[in-house]
Amino acid sequence: MIKDFQEQLYKVSLPQSSTSESWRKFNFKNFNPSDFQKFQYPEFKTIQTNEYSIKTLADLEGKDLDFITQILNKDLIKNDYFSLTNIVESQSAIFVDIKPNVVLSEVIRIVRSARMEAKGNSYSFFPLTILRIGNNSQAKVTEIEDNLSNSDSEEFSWINSFTYIYLAENSQLEFLSKKSISSSSFHFRNLITESMSNSHLKNNQYYTGGFRGKIRNTHLLNGKGAEFSGLAISVSSGREFVDSETEVIHNSDHTASSILQKTIVKDKAHHIFTGNLHIPSGLKKVRASQVNHNISLTKSARAESIPKLEIFSEDVQTSHGSTMGEIDPEQLFYLQARGLDEISAKQLLIEGFLSEIIDQFSDSLEAEKILSEMKVKIWPTKN
Repeated sequence: MIKDFQEQLYKVSLPQSSTSESWRKFNFKNFNPSDFQKFQYPEFKTIQTNEYSIKTLADLEGKDLDFITQILNKDLIKNDYFSLTNIVESQSAIFVDIKPNVVLSEVIRIVRSARMEAKGNSYSFFPLTILRIGNNSQAKVTEIEDNLSNSDSEEFSWINSFTYIYLAENSQLEFLSKKSISSSSFHFRNLITESMSNSHLKNNQYYTGGFRGKIRNTHLLNGKGAEFSGLAISVSSGREFVDSETEVIHNSDHTASSILQKTIVKDKAHHIFTGNLHIPSGLKKVRASQVNHNISLTKSARAESIPKLEIFSEDVQTSHGSTMGEIDPEQLFYLQARGLDEISAKQLLIEGFLSEIIDQFSDSLEAEKILSEMKVKIWPTKN
C-alpha cells in the first residue's frame, strides 16, 4: 500500500502561494523538506480491549485494511502533498477503532511528544491517526502533540500531523486536539472528519506556537441529521504566524454545524482565521453558524478573520460574525482597584474570555493544563 502512495507523492509538489487560494498568505521561505532528518519515535504497542483497539497501520489486515485504503485514496488526500508525506513517512501511524454499540465513559488519550533537544540538527515528525467510531457508539478521544525543541536553537523542526475521523450512523464523539508547538517549528496540520446519518461530532481544538503554522480542518456532513460543533483556541506570541482554515461542507438534509474560534495574539504574532461554509443546492433544513473572536495584547500583533459562505439552498438558517479588540481597560481598572497587579488582572480577563470554550471540554485534566500552558505562553516571566 505504501509503495502506491510513494509513487503518488512523487507526482505532487508543495502548494504554491501564488496559485493556491488556500495557501496565498503562507510563506514557505526557509522551508525545504530535504533539510530535515526523521525524529526516531518509540515503537508503538498495540492496545486491544472488548470495546476498542489501537493498532499501527502496518498491523492491519482484512476489512480494516480495506477501510483504511479506501479512506486514504480519497481525492482530497491523495492529491495533497502534506497528507501524502504523512502516509509515506509517518513513524507513528495508528488506527483507533471504537467498536459498534459501545459507550465509553473514560477518555482515550493519544499522546505523542517529540523532544528535539539536539542542536545543529533539523528534525521532522509525522504523526498520523485514523479514528473510526462504530454504529451507535459514544466516545471521547484526546490527541496530544508536543514538539518541545530547544527554543534557542537556530535550527527549525518540521511537524506534519494528519488525522482522519469517521463517524458511523448514530455515533457520538467528543474529540480534543491539543497541539503545543515550539516557536522554532514549521507545523502543518490536516484534520478531516466524515459524519454519517444522525452522528454528532464535537471537535475541540487548542493550538499554540509554531514559527509558521498552517491548520486545515475539513468537516464533511454526509448523512441526514448529522451535527458538527467546532470549538477552537489559538494562542500566538513572538513572531509566530498561524494560518487556520476551517471548511464545513453540508452534503445532506437536516444537518447542523457551528464554529466558535477564539484567538489571542501578542508581540508581533500574526493569526489568520478563514471559515469556509458550503451548502450545495437542493438541501432542506440546514443550520450553520460561524463566529470568530480575537484579542490582541499588543498593538503590533495582528489577527485577521475571513468568513466565506457559499450557500446555494434556500431552506437554510445561517449566521456569521467576528470581533477584534484589546482587553477592556475599564474591566482591567476594576480588577486592579481591588488589589490585583496588571498581569494577574489580565490573566483573569483572558481566562474569562476563553471560559466559554474551555468550560465545554469534558477532558477536565487537559482543560486545566491548557489554562496553565496558556499563561506560561503569554506571560512567561510571571510564571
